Amino acid sequence: MEFRQAAASDLRLVVDNRIEFALLMNNIKDLEQFRASTERYMKEHLGSDDFVAYLALEQGKVISSCMASMFEEVKERMQKKL
Repeated sequence: MEFRQAAASDLRLVVDNRIEFALLMNNIKDLEQFRASTERYMKEHLGSDDFVAYLALEQGKVISSCMASMFEEVKERMQKKL
């Protein structure tokens, strides 16, 4: 088994894994639109400071993953909530 951080070259693996997970958890009405928007997001953020993904692979197939998007809330917006 191989554990590693996903790289830009893993785009297809990460997108396919995200689609598989989303289908298990949700009823996606427009799969092609969801796939396109997921791929756009991953192309922009995979390998950047605001998104990280780790993969567990067995014989080249993703068997587990962990993905995290980091964001910072604007201070003024937070103050309005208080």
